[in-house]
Amino acid sequence: MFQPVKCSRCGNTKQLCLVTVLYSDDSSEGRILVYCKNCREDFNGRFGLTIPLSEVGVQLFLALYKDGKTCSDPFTAAEIVFGTADPSLVAEANELIELRQSHR
Repeated sequence: MFQPVKCSRCGNTKQLCLVTVLYSDDSSEGRILVYCKNCREDFNGRFGLTIPLSEVGVQLFLALYKDGKTCSDPFTAAEIVFGTADPSLVAEANELIELRQSHR
């Protein structure tokens, strides 16, 4: 089911960016969320990546998994970023997580 995309923290629907909230200070990997401008300013410095939501498509989303920028649950992350979780996108992201984990 499609849900409108909104800030993961306050529910705002304007000036949204995909952010990765770092899992730890010594990691470049983070949890995928969507934050508005005000919430990004509140948490400035705690993000690995900040990408305007208008620039995020399927390929960029998958690249985050491929490049080790996140290991967020793909179903939840897709719902947060796109408003819905396409099963083929979720499956591909899961495969990328498994591939990365097998190479560790």
